[in-house]
This record gives sequence, structure tokens and C-alpha cells, in this order.
Amino acid sequence: MTQWQGGKYRDLFQYASFRWFWLGFTFSAVGDAMTRIALIWFVYQSTGSAQAVGWLLLCYTGPVVFGGLFAGLLLY
Repeated sequence: MTQWQGGKYRDLFQYASFRWFWLGFTFSAVGDAMTRIALIWFVYQSTGSAQAVGWLLLCYTGPVVFGGLFAGLLLY
């Protein structure tokens, strides 16, 4: 079994451009997660329907899944 060498990954943070990229990506991912939670909460509180939440999640993730499949075909 190989030992994980975290020092190599830590060295990336010496570069200011990478630090800014990592921080921006992290805040973006947290914001996306908060948006998803807020939408689920809003839809469920407004409708009281788990089915409505299901439709929301389908509409929220469906384009990503099918768009990714289509982009994969184009890139192949």
C-alpha cells in the first residue's frame, strides 16, 4: 500500500493564482449547495408535496445529466 503524500498537494497553495482559484471554486460550490437547499425548502414549504420536490430536483439536475451525455457524444 502506498502512503499518501499530502505535501505535494500542499505545495500547490504556494501559488497565489491557485489559491484564488481554489477559494473561488469552494465558495461557488458552497453557494450552489445553499441554493439547492433553499429551493427544496421553499418548494416543500409552499406546496407540502414531496412530488413537487422531486420534480424540482429532476428539473435541477436533468439538464446537467443529459447535457453531459450529449457533450460526451460531441467530444467523442
